[in-house]
Amino acid sequence: MDDTSARASVEDSADSEDILLPWWQKNQKKRTRTQGDRLYMWWATGCFRPEPKWKVQQWTIWEGAGPDGDDMIFYDQPEWDIFWQACTDLDVPLYLHPRNPTGTIYDKLWADRKWLVGPPLSFAHGVSLHVLGMVTNGVFDRHPKLQIILGHLGEHIPFDMWRINHWFEDRKKQLGLAETCKKTIREYFAQNLWITTSGHFSTTTLNFCMAEVGADRILFSIDYPFETFEDGCDWLDNAELNLTDRLKIGRENAKKLFKLGSYHDSSA
Repeated sequence: MDDTSARASVEDSADSEDILLPWWQKNQKKRTRTQGDRLYMWWATGCFRPEPKWKVQQWTIWEGAGPDGDDMIFYDQPEWDIFWQACTDLDVPLYLHPRNPTGTIYDKLWADRKWLVGPPLSFAHGVSLHVLGMVTNGVFDRHPKLQIILGHLGEHIPFDMWRINHWFEDRKKQLGLAETCKKTIREYFAQNLWITTSGHFSTTTLNFCMAEVGADRILFSIDYPFETFEDGCDWLDNAELNLTDRLKIGRENAKKLFKLGSYHDSSA
């Protein structure tokens, strides 16, 4: 997530302290969502000094890319381990969602290709770079219980699964990747990564992802407001899937991942 950051309100046993980059105070509109002592967010990540003694209490979300639109923060380095440890301690997943490129990144890569911004290409470009950075830089090895959700049927990664696995295992690990990436890309998808159907209502594509990732790691999603509930629901209702996989993707996987209790039609 190259241009989304978050502020954490943290406290230890003695006092509390706000850790904040100065320009956030002047330029950004904040959103706060809390639920007791649980981390309550979908697409935010942390921006605070790593002090292991702190306990995360509340996250305030900003949208932005810095004052010039060029800050590219990747949460795949050890200094962000306190944030990922908070996710695992609280036993909550994080949805890694893209947004449009900004600043000189937009100017250099996308300004002359503006019709590729968003769902056609830039969303997958940004998220796949970020999550594969987390894989190769050892985030999931340091936090083996961490759960990350990727939208849009995996942001193109499942379609390159064989090639990524081949180059990681047969080439890159012989050159040093094995020091930070202990498992295969398939193992990370089986243990740490989920994908959703958001904005990708293709049964052919879904079947391919089921073959590469497995129905147990796929969640039904819409991608509203980019797509409509009617289109997404009509597609899943009529997709040629066996009942077991339809139930897993449609609700059972989400009930397990989010630890959902009983709700209306939860067993219909």
